[in-house]
Amino acid sequence: MAFEFNFDPAAFFTWMPPIALAGLALIIGIAVWMIWRNISPAAPGIILGHFEIIGRRAGTQLQRRIEGLLVETPIFLNPEIEPKFKKFLIEDIDALSKKASFSKGAENPSNPGLELSAFRDQLLKYPLSQLARIVVTRERLFNKHVVVQWGRVEKPLGAYATKDETHKFSLTVGPTSQGTVHGMIYTFPQKWEVYRLGHVTVHLFLPDGEAAPLTEFPEWLPKFALYAPATVELKEIIKFKDGQLKEQKRENEEMRQQLAAATTEKDAYRRSTSGFSVFTGTSETPVIKKFGIPDFVAITLPTVVGFYVADYAKIQPVIGIFIGLMVGALLLARRWR
Repeated sequence: MAFEFNFDPAAFFTWMPPIALAGLALIIGIAVWMIWRNISPAAPGIILGHFEIIGRRAGTQLQRRIEGLLVETPIFLNPEIEPKFKKFLIEDIDALSKKASFSKGAENPSNPGLELSAFRDQLLKYPLSQLARIVVTRERLFNKHVVVQWGRVEKPLGAYATKDETHKFSLTVGPTSQGTVHGMIYTFPQKWEVYRLGHVTVHLFLPDGEAAPLTEFPEWLPKFALYAPATVELKEIIKFKDGQLKEQKRENEEMRQQLAAATTEKDAYRRSTSGFSVFTGTSETPVIKKFGIPDFVAITLPTVVGFYVADYAKIQPVIGIFIGLMVGALLLARRWR
């Protein structure tokens, strides 16, 4: 039967209003989501205010401007992450120190192992949270910036700002202070994939203060600070997987021992029953012999001889035939043995 498609214009136009409303709701939802992503805080943490960061590039007169709602986030070098991160660092330092001491010799004055040991002692005493403050902002739609405040971290970044008397109103946090923060900035050329923030542009920022400005930017500091949570999480996952592998190896070893014991027990049973093979026979399938011409001659010839002998002796022929059959059966049994 052929398929027939009947288009009903009236039914189609009755479905138009719900379809249009659904499409309009979807468009409004996407627009609200995009606006929220643009005006909401870039990361969880403490709202510092709406500031414009004006950074001078080292050795040049060029400036970099970053404006947005600044949030100081505690998801990186916080009191929960720092002890675990220190523990993993010290474990790696100890391993490298032993390796360097073994390769260079403990008496060598330029031994890298001794330098690592000294650094290990300093690391135990120094709080990592005093190395940097992590400030996150969103400049434009989906464009996040991570500002690593260093050198002057005794105060939050907003304390170094020149604040305006007026406040800026934000739909997400309400009225906030605004102003400008001046300092020296170094921007990494490539975007980074940062834990819980996604792709961001990373800056090293030294706010202006009373002391003389520093010019050597520690390019290692952002990696050290921003990747601490990811490192801790990865190390914990590796330890968990190592524990699972050890447990699996232990279970495999127990299973191997059980199989070995079962095999030994089976061999013992086989050796103990091998002495009864004469009486119980073998499990091999017996060969069936066919009845051939020699077998026929072996049972027929004694029967015929028995008949003639009985006739010659003047006795009943049945007796001679019976005796001949018995002799033929005996010959046939000896042949098939």
